[in-house]
Amino acid sequence: MPRIRRPATAVVLLACFALIPVGSTLAASGSTVECGQLTAYVAPDPIAPASGSVALGTLTPWEINPTATVSANAAASLPSIVNSGPTCLALELDADAKVTSIDFAPEGRITGHVDYDGTSGFYLLADRLIIPTFITDAYPGLAALFIPTYQSGSTLSVAFSVDVTSGAFTGFDGTAKFCGKAGLTSGGEGKIGKATIPAAVLSAHDTKVLADATGQQACATIHSVGTIQQGSEGQIDIHTDVKIKVSAVADATVAPPPDTSTLERGNTPVPEGLPMLVLLIGLLILVASRRRAGPVVHSPGAS
Repeated sequence: MPRIRRPATAVVLLACFALIPVGSTLAASGSTVECGQLTAYVAPDPIAPASGSVALGTLTPWEINPTATVSANAAASLPSIVNSGPTCLALELDADAKVTSIDFAPEGRITGHVDYDGTSGFYLLADRLIIPTFITDAYPGLAALFIPTYQSGSTLSVAFSVDVTSGAFTGFDGTAKFCGKAGLTSGGEGKIGKATIPAAVLSAHDTKVLADATGQQACATIHSVGTIQQGSEGQIDIHTDVKIKVSAVADATVAPPPDTSTLERGNTPVPEGLPMLVLLIGLLILVASRRRAGPVVHSPGAS
């Protein structure tokens, strides 16, 4: 399967996964994992006492109870990662949706539709993550997730892994699925309906399947996994697997002709021996009618 390995800094990539306004309500009471760019953090103060707050993107901030439990890692790293990149937070909420416990979550997921802002040049996942086109240009494995999802109007689901010490993203695992008529562009890119799959992530087998299935209905499943190697200038290793499934073309449904070996007109079954029985009855009627008629007597002078 195609493996694309390109050097990049973690700062550049992580800053590109920026959270966008979603206008959604806060989670209800209980445990929740929220992922996105940390846009504000105020630590709670149990001595004053004073509530704290934490915000992701432009979501309504969560209020943190003065006595809330804040992990040592969160207390140390949250202030420094505000507006510097996304993270995933493990929150415990009370009945009033106030935070009673906060820590970094080892992983989280964002699922939704992808939009495109042509003026600014970026894709938007679920109104949460921003992926600039220079990133999709540089990383076909990312382009294969976000661009076809946008073009097809389908749903994308991406899971993120997190370093629970620093709160930084360490990788992603995304799957996109979409359907449409198959084909290839003149540049060797895959076509599934309105969606275009980068040629760089297609294997020779994928290309042949698409070429052979041109004009037929097909579905594509794209699975991209990326790892940000910490301590190596943020080098990203992306592995992308593409599966193309061509739908079977249904033949026109034509009802088979009835079996006429035992059927008469009107498709009425004919019992065995019925023709012979009809013949015998006819003969009996003829004989009986002649007996009732008696001898024929000719009148004198009759011709």
